Amino acid sequence: MLRRGLCSLLLVVFATVPGAAPAGASAAHHHRARQHHRGHHRHRHPSRPTSVALPPAPAPVVPAPFVPPPAPVPAPLPAPAPIPVLGHLQVPAREFSLSLSRPVLDAGPVAIQLANFGEDAHDLSVQRTDGSGAAVAFPAVGAGGVATQTLTLAPGTYRLWCTLPGHDALGMHTTLTVR
Repeated sequence: MLRRGLCSLLLVVFATVPGAAPAGASAAHHHRARQHHRGHHRHRHPSRPTSVALPPAPAPVVPAPFVPPPAPVPAPLPAPAPIPVLGHLQVPAREFSLSLSRPVLDAGPVAIQLANFGEDAHDLSVQRTDGSGAAVAFPAVGAGGVATQTLTLAPGTYRLWCTLPGHDALGMHTTLTVR
């Protein structure tokens, strides 16, 4: 009923306003045309804002930062074998005596130096007192001469002597202890 009253009112308004409704047009026809016109009107004017619900934007994909794997831990190296310390022994020779720069040495490599401080030539031989192993011979050196050899000595007692004829009997010998 409200609808009929509204349509009647519109008809009266359009009838009294000149040029408001075309001649012979009924209010109901005009109302339907206006409804139809409104539906198309939205499509012809894109400048009118329309609200369209958009889906939310997906979250940006951020790759995880590169973390290199831990470096392998190398196995500890075995402790190196101790390097034997080269021992030194000087054997000064004078007419008819041999002496030692030290009477006791540690086992291992030893640089033995025959130093002739006498006037005659002298040589040197080194051998274990128990007779095991061969004697090591140094060449004869003249007055002021020197001869050096490196030997590896095991623990024990060693005899050192001059092998020139008669020198050992005259006292050119001594004993060395290796521990």
